Amino acid sequence: MIDKKAPQCEASRTFQDFLKLCDSAAAELGGVDIFIANVTAGSPPAGSSIWDAVTNTDIQATVSCIDAALPLLKQSENGSIIYISSMAGIIATPAIPAYGTAKAATTHYMKSLSKTLVNDGIRVSTVSPGDIITQGNVWDKVRIYKPELFEKVMKRNPRSSLGTPEEIAQVVSFIASLMASLVNGAHLVVDGCSTDHVHF
Repeated sequence: MIDKKAPQCEASRTFQDFLKLCDSAAAELGGVDIFIANVTAGSPPAGSSIWDAVTNTDIQATVSCIDAALPLLKQSENGSIIYISSMAGIIATPAIPAYGTAKAATTHYMKSLSKTLVNDGIRVSTVSPGDIITQGNVWDKVRIYKPELFEKVMKRNPRSSLGTPEEIAQVVSFIASLMASLVNGAHLVVDGCSTDHVHF
C-alpha cells in the first residue's frame, strides 16, 4: 500500500512539463516502477475539433508522458507500462468515432512498444474496460437522465450490471505485479463478456 500521492499535470502541457512530473513523482515515491496511462480529452475545448483534442491528448500526450517516464522505468527491476484503453477501440463506435480511433491507435502503439522495451526489462500491456460506472461519469448520468437507454446498456452486459473502477484496478494491479512477469504485449479486454467477438 502506497501512502503517498504523486503530483498531477495537465495532459495538454509540454514534454518538459511531463519530465518535471515524472522526476517529482520519482522523488516523492523513491523511483518509478509502474506507469499507468489513463487520459482522454473528454469534451474538446471551445474552438477545437474533437479530432484535434483526442489526437493531442489521447495519443500524443500519452506517448510523450511515457517517453518522459522511460529513463526512470529503465532503472526499475520490474518496470511496467499499462495503458487503459477502451472497448471502443476494438468495436465500431459510430457515435464517438474520434475516441474509438484514438484508443485503437494507441493500443497498437503499446503492442509495438512492448517489442521495443522487452530487452530493457519493461513490460507493456493494455487493458480495455467495458461499460464502467462510477459516480458522475457518463453511465451514471445516463442512468439518471436516460433510464431507457441505461436499461439497454444493462441488457448488453450478461451479468446485468456494469463494471466498477475497483474491478479494473484489480486487473491492473495484477498485471503490474511480479505475478504477471510473463504478461507482456498483452491486451486484456475486461468487459464482463459484453462484447461478442474474439479479440486477437
